Amino acid sequence: MLRLCALAIALLALTGCSDEASFPGGGSEFYAQPEWADYREQASDNGYEPGLSDWRHIPELTPQESLEACDDARSAVESWAESRDLIGADRSERLTIDMRTRQEADGSVTGLLQRWGFRDDAVAGVDHRLRLTETAGCWEVERVEARHYCRRGLEDGLCR
Repeated sequence: MLRLCALAIALLALTGCSDEASFPGGGSEFYAQPEWADYREQASDNGYEPGLSDWRHIPELTPQESLEACDDARSAVESWAESRDLIGADRSERLTIDMRTRQEADGSVTGLLQRWGFRDDAVAGVDHRLRLTETAGCWEVERVEARHYCRRGLEDGLCR
């Protein structure tokens, strides 16, 4: 029980340090991974201390070309994910995939692609966070960031 309390305090402290607050709209349940809480509970019962990496900017995933579907932000997120082979019928792994969008006060949209259930002993899932802006009636990806759900914890910012 003491270990669980210490973990809860540490998670609250880390949440306050998260850079989600620096992204439009701040941190919220928008970023919650539905599978993560159950996995953390099961993993701690087995002696693991799962961890969540910080968001990291991934410039190579920011498209230089126009997206195939960009009339609305959700279609743009889906088109981006398909163009990067992150989703689609050809995926051999059976992943739980969730896509969300949220309109921000500055007119931009935050897109979130969550993929969960990798058959990997280190990485359970990956989130991609996109910042989209509308230009001439077409939503464009301006910035892409990613974070990883680590089954056995983090070491030097990477999944163990």
